[in-house]
Order: sequence, then C-alpha cells, then structure tokens
Amino acid sequence: VCLALAACAANPKEALLDRDVEKLVEENLKIIMSDPKTSSNPQDYIDAHPDVYEDIKKFGGEDALQYMLSQFETGNVDGLRGQLMMRLCKELLGVRNNVTDESLSPKEWYAALSIHQEIKLPDFKYDGDDPIEKLVYATEIEKNSAPNRGFTIVAPKIFRSYEEDGLLKVFLTTFSATYKLYGNVLEEEGGSVVPAAITYKKNSHGNYLLEKYEQARDGSGFTPSIREFCTMPVSGKEIPGLADEIIHHYGDYGDIRSLLFENLSKHLRSNGITDAMLTNSSGEIKFLMSGGNQKE
Repeated sequence: VCLALAACAANPKEALLDRDVEKLVEENLKIIMSDPKTSSNPQDYIDAHPDVYEDIKKFGGEDALQYMLSQFETGNVDGLRGQLMMRLCKELLGVRNNVTDESLSPKEWYAALSIHQEIKLPDFKYDGDDPIEKLVYATEIEKNSAPNRGFTIVAPKIFRSYEEDGLLKVFLTTFSATYKLYGNVLEEEGGSVVPAAITYKKNSHGNYLLEKYEQARDGSGFTPSIREFCTMPVSGKEIPGLADEIIHHYGDYGDIRSLLFENLSKHLRSNGITDAMLTNSSGEIKFLMSGGNQKE
C-alpha cells in the first residue's frame, strides 16, 4: 500500500489515468457480460451491446489495450471476460498482432503473442530534377506530414503553373497518405485527395518561398472554391478551362493513386524494405511489394 501511495504521489496524473482506464474497461465489460445470459457465444454479447463495446476502443484506445494486456499477464482472463478482452486486444492491436490462429483460447493467444514493433521511416523525399515538382513535393510533404503518426507519401498531379511579376502559382491535386510499418505489414493512418493552388514568391537570391496555399473546400464549397483560386497570381484574371480540368480529374484520379504507390515502393526500397503489404478493412490487398517489386 505504501509503495502504491508513493507511486501515486510521484506521478498522480498517470495514476489517475490508470484508474480511469481500468474503470472504463471493467464497467463496460460488466455491462456487455450482463446479457444474454443463455448464450455461450461471445459475439452474441457484443451484438447486444455494440456501443458499449466500441466505447472501450474509442475512449480507452492504447491505454485500454495496455490495461487488458496486463490482465493477460496476470492470468485474469477466464471465461467470457477473457474472450471479450482477446477480441478487443486483437482489434486495438490491428496489424501489430502476430497471431493468425483464430482457434486459440485467450491464454493460448497471449502466450503466442509477440507484438510487431513499428519500423520508423522518414517522410518521402522527391529526388527528381524538375524545379517546380521539387517545390511542390516539399510543400505537400510539409502540409500533410503527421508527426508521431507514421511516414507520409504524396503524389501530386500538376496541371499548370504560371509566373507573373515575381510570383509563381502552381495548380495541382495531391493524393497523400500516412503509413506505419510493422514488420512487413503497412497500416494506413490517414489520407486525402485535395485540389490546391500554391503561390510562391521569388526572393532576391532567386529562390521561391511559399507565399500562399489555397485548398478546395469541402461539401457544397468544393467546386466554387476551385473556380475562385484558378486565377493568375498577380492580376487575378481567370484562367480559361483550368477549373473544369481540375474538377473533371477529381472524378477519376487513378493516375495519382498509381503514382502514390509508385512513390511508396520507391520510398520503401530506398530505406532497405523489400517486402511490404497493405490491405483494406475487408482484408483485400491494396498494395504488395515482394523482393522490391511492386504489384497491385
């Protein structure tokens, strides 16, 4: 007791967090296990309380995962409680779970568990010679990078660029995605496809610095916002046909999807990774690289 009190005094916020997570997990598990009493199938209990089940993942997250793993470590995983915690842990671990045998009991699953650790990689870096592409890639990586959430890959399609009185304005649509790598399995943390206009200003040394970044708005403002920024950098004159070109491309951006995976392959190879796989939520393969060669 004295040791526990000393630990709480040393780090009261962490101790409070631990108690909050324990309360969240245990109270929600208790509700889930309350009915249907006649069933021996864990899925029936989850189906009866889907929101309560999801709340453990939503509000507990990584802290709830660590608490439940500590319960496995102490062997406190008997019966329905263990089955539910095993399912929750598997879902929270995602691609970090190395165990593929679905027939194992909770204790057997934990005994076989060896959590895949994240392989840290830097963000993608353009290595071409085109000066405008070099500017755009650097800007898009900076805009879309997500520190502590993985590494970012971008794939911009540059439609046109115009220079006027020391300002350079580039019109593009960028497919960006952030990934984490565990072993040879990729996990997508987030992504977007967004049309934009980037304006750069040339300084006294002849270098271009970011002056203005305009993105297409969501919802009903999407098309009007693209038409608003499809103008010359200084005079503001409308550029005929450009907005329609960008809008039409947004309806089928397979080219930059392919470019994204090409850049992903290049980035993995440059960091010594020759085998990697990415699947969607249904388990279907979205991206596969074997022996350094990309397959789709």
